[in-house]
Amino acid sequence: MVVGPPGTGKTDTAVQIVNLLYHNFPNERTLLVAHSNQALNDLFEKIVALDIDERYLLRLGRGERLLEMDKDFSKWGRVNHMLLRRIECLDKVGRLATSLGLSSDVAYSCETAAHFYLYHIVSRIEEYRLNLTKAGADGSNLASIWPKVQRAHEKEIRKHAAERERRRRARGIKDNQPTIEEII
Repeated sequence: MVVGPPGTGKTDTAVQIVNLLYHNFPNERTLLVAHSNQALNDLFEKIVALDIDERYLLRLGRGERLLEMDKDFSKWGRVNHMLLRRIECLDKVGRLATSLGLSSDVAYSCETAAHFYLYHIVSRIEEYRLNLTKAGADGSNLASIWPKVQRAHEKEIRKHAAERERRRRARGIKDNQPTIEEII
């Protein structure tokens, strides 16, 4: 409980306490109760300005309509926010599946997306980590694990060698051309 006369920093103190609780105990929930809707709105506006993820914020009570913010933090506003977030995430899942040459049907629901993650993504991550271990800390075995890396490296070396040769020949032509003074 924070009590004091107006202008003594009660709101700022409460906001900092909420911020510390959120960051130090991320799995816990915090409930704020104020003596008036205006006091709660002041607290809420300052909390929203902090680095607290908006999906964890919910403003209940009649004062939620008086909250002058672009986003709706009421109960229904949060439901709509999560539905939009679900659509965005499923769209990303569909694009990832397509990029892997799989059907985008895995983006139909959160359940199918979870199965996609378990059966297609986790195995690829594990294979990647295993290959990194095989490559060694200094990367000396990298080319044997990922031949594309070796081919790309060799292509880059050939490109630089060709560029050096082109510059050398250009210098040679300039060196062999007689100057105007020599001709006259």
